[in-house]
Amino acid sequence: MEKCVVTNAAVLLVEDNDVNRDMLTRRLTRAGLTVISAADGETALQRMRNDSPGVVLMDMTLPVLNGWEACEQAKADPTIAHIPIIALTAHAMAADRERAMSVGCSEYETKPIDFPVLLAKIYQFLEGAVIPGSAGCVFSRKAFSGTTCWHAFGTNGTTS
Repeated sequence: MEKCVVTNAAVLLVEDNDVNRDMLTRRLTRAGLTVISAADGETALQRMRNDSPGVVLMDMTLPVLNGWEACEQAKADPTIAHIPIIALTAHAMAADRERAMSVGCSEYETKPIDFPVLLAKIYQFLEGAVIPGSAGCVFSRKAFSGTTCWHAFGTNGTTS
């Protein structure tokens, strides 16, 4: 059987603020994740359809198409409805969390972001995910000397 060469799933970061997007991209990349990005909800939907990310981090206050509407549209589209979305927002009231969940978000994280908590939520959604186009590879998070590492396991049990 062929060896799996996938090393991690992409995280789609949807953030219109350049500074926030750059900072989060650097931190996620240092955590071993591949990051793709979009600056508005419309582009986010296109990236979800074209790139099939393992998880989406969605700012809710966006230009062109806001995060609330983008989440509703994503969950209504059977080709991308399965992709988990974590809402990233400064809206920190309980009603805001309920609203995010009602429009289709799988999780919710307030700004300023508690990065270790966000990372745990991302890993929760990526764990065991089958990677499209990867001959059945799935992700598993393993701890080595206190460091989190991602491994892709092929259908024959080989790792990359």
